[in-house]
Amino acid sequence: MIRYRKLITLEVVDKDSDKPIGKVFDAIYSKDYKKIEYLIVKNNNLIRNKAPIPYEDIKLSVKIRLNI
Repeated sequence: MIRYRKLITLEVVDKDSDKPIGKVFDAIYSKDYKKIEYLIVKNNNLIRNKAPIPYEDIKLSVKIRLNI
C-alpha cells in the first residue's frame, strides 16, 4: 500500500516511449473513499497542465537502483 504523501511525489512515465509525462498531483476517490478512481497528473504544458488518468489504466513499475 502506498500512502497519499508518497503517491503525490511519484513520476508518471509513458509505457511505450519511457518518457516522463509529469508527476502525480492529486487523486480522486470513489464515493465511499475505498478506492482511487483517477490520478491527476500535472505536467509542464502551459495550456492544459493537469489531466485525469483512470486508475485502471495505470501500472506501477518499480526501478531498482544500486549505488556503489
